[in-house]
Amino acid sequence: MPLYRATAIVLRRRSFQETDKLLTLFTREFGKISAIAKGARRAQSRLVGATEPLVYLRAQLATGRNLDILTEASLKHPFSGLRESPERIEGALYAAEVTDALLDERQSAPELFDLLLSTLYLLEGDAPPAVVVRRFEAQALDAAGYTPELRRCVVCSAGRPQDRGAVFCASLGGILCSRCRAGREELIAATAESLNTLEQLLQLPAHAVAAFQIPPGEDTRVRSILRAHLEHHVERQIRSSPP
Repeated sequence: MPLYRATAIVLRRRSFQETDKLLTLFTREFGKISAIAKGARRAQSRLVGATEPLVYLRAQLATGRNLDILTEASLKHPFSGLRESPERIEGALYAAEVTDALLDERQSAPELFDLLLSTLYLLEGDAPPAVVVRRFEAQALDAAGYTPELRRCVVCSAGRPQDRGAVFCASLGGILCSRCRAGREELIAATAESLNTLEQLLQLPAHAVAAFQIPPGEDTRVRSILRAHLEHHVERQIRSSPP
């Protein structure tokens, strides 16, 4: 079987047969890959530590007929610090589930890989978990090609005054003006502050996350818009609960 190497993050891990694990790996080089870690459920297996969710590793895999096989793994970072805070581990697991939902098998997405990796490092650090997760949601949607339209009505292209809010329509992918919103359902009210915050999150670099603040009272609106937009595009409900 041909061998190949990849840098990977473990998105999911499930038991498989008696002693194996079925892994969903997100690799920077090849995208999302399903792979078997043979014997990894045995306590003495050399693959045990590198096959847990959220682990960052360097992997060697063998190409299989149906599933690839993880043959070697060297740990790059275990992100064990995430497990010291329920809020931080919940945010990390949510980010992993969102990543999994956004990707098709073998869909190369290095920008999304780098975003997820930076998100895990930020969550393990001192940055506010809610800000980290909101940034991840916004920029993951952008990396996947689902950038929300926040400045113009998605129906008639009328511009939004910067000092005024609007309504957001997830099924149409952006805001609606007062005329085009008539008769439509499942709209989310958005203030000017919440829309401006979303625009800032789309551009927010990792080094600025710790100092960034979502305006008081706007986090719920921002979260609702991003969650609705995300679930519309992945066509399913995200089960994990983010900060």
